[in-house]
Amino acid sequence: MVKGLRFRIEQVWIGMTIKQRAMFKSQYKLGVTLAIFGIAVTALAQHGKERLPVENRTASLSIDNTAIVSNQNGSPAVAFRLTNKSKKAVLAYKVSINGTDLIREFFAPERESILPGESDSNLLTPVDGIGIDLSSQTFYLKAAIFTDRSAEGDSASIEELKTLRKGRLLACRSMQPVLDELVKEIQSDSTHSNAADALSTTIERLKSLPPDDSDGKPMQGKLASGFQDAVGAVTSEMESIFDNHLPQASIFGAVTAIIRRQDDKSKSFEDFFRISGTTIH
Repeated sequence: MVKGLRFRIEQVWIGMTIKQRAMFKSQYKLGVTLAIFGIAVTALAQHGKERLPVENRTASLSIDNTAIVSNQNGSPAVAFRLTNKSKKAVLAYKVSINGTDLIREFFAPERESILPGESDSNLLTPVDGIGIDLSSQTFYLKAAIFTDRSAEGDSASIEELKTLRKGRLLACRSMQPVLDELVKEIQSDSTHSNAADALSTTIERLKSLPPDDSDGKPMQGKLASGFQDAVGAVTSEMESIFDNHLPQASIFGAVTAIIRRQDDKSKSFEDFFRISGTTIH
């Protein structure tokens, strides 16, 4: 069974400069990314002729159908399919080509993961890919972590996956009090007439959360990336409520759904480190 668009694609582009990150955010909004992904899968089946060589650093996963395609901006991309050949579910994996990494993560492993025998089809678009001859590049499967908290791949990539997850956990802990206050404020008015204002204030509060560790020092590197990506995912979902022009009475329900998903993610992160025997402060 190929996992398609049932799950929200979480992408972390590692090694980007600030300029590249800004460019990515302006050009590859979630909706566009999902649309490109759908086109790429079609191209993979119908037009993908070139298959890239693969360097697989895991023992239990396989990569096939690495087809070179074009996204909606005309940039070259690689559509691929990853298959789990192990007896345990995949929680996250990392692939790379031409210096651009894609990390695919799952946050509620009891419902969202790549089960044994299942596949995950996806698309990787290299940063600054226009004009690059991808046919001369090697596609790398660098690492994966599993729901039993074991891992395969090169040590640096495994540590990167775990550090990103730690950053996301710390972000969840930082966001929780703010989200709790949002729910209480909306519930204080039985008509929920204050929902839009409360939501707008909460979005700004979340965006201003400092990515600091338990000692109050700024996080660095992948830890900070995990924190910022987790906060960004929540604020983007909240901003979409305004984009959908929901009535005041419906905003509370939408907010509750977001917070419920956030609780699932937080529990997944806590369980990951608890089962791993790691205490995160």
